[in-house]
Amino acid sequence: MFSSMRNLFDQGKDKTVSIALKKAANLKLQGFGELLDLEIDSNKKSIQGTLMLEGELEALDLHIAKYEIYEKEGIYFLGIQEITTSRVWINKLIASHFKRYEVEIPQEYASIVQMIL
Repeated sequence: MFSSMRNLFDQGKDKTVSIALKKAANLKLQGFGELLDLEIDSNKKSIQGTLMLEGELEALDLHIAKYEIYEKEGIYFLGIQEITTSRVWINKLIASHFKRYEVEIPQEYASIVQMIL
């Protein structure tokens, strides 16, 4: 029973964070594209998303197999590792140039991050 309650809590938390992260990402992506869908699984530390880039005919699928959220000097970051997409050339670019990538979480979403950590 406790396990199922914990799973419900985790799912609600993941949904809340997914919504906030999608909004933040779309602010950063203005002029480049739009994040259409985002799903976070905090138990697996993974993220799935669909991105429609300007000028593209098909959406880009994105999978982050490993992430972490951490704080440095009062600023929260999303650290990303093991990222793959539905585009082979992008996967090759990521593999050769981005072993690790971090994204600053905007201050207006920091309170949500603090609640879930």
